[in-house]
Amino acid sequence: MEIAYAEMDQHHEHIQGLKSYMLTRLKENIPGIDFNGETDTDKSLYTMLNVSFPETEMADMLLFNLDIAGISASGGQRVQFGH
Repeated sequence: MEIAYAEMDQHHEHIQGLKSYMLTRLKENIPGIDFNGETDTDKSLYTMLNVSFPETEMADMLLFNLDIAGISASGGQRVQFGH
């Protein structure tokens, strides 16, 4: 507990930097990507990024590759209400 607490700020900063990097790279490289919820790293959970990718026939392969890379992801249809 003492070690975790002592390194908590460093861990937070590292993970927040990874999230910012991922946000930037996704925006630059995937047309039609949509971010769900708050993306400002100062106003959102630093450990979570909720993303909707454009529909593609390769969705299952994307999920598989993210899983292999150790990234937790789930697939499903996007439902929009009120449209």
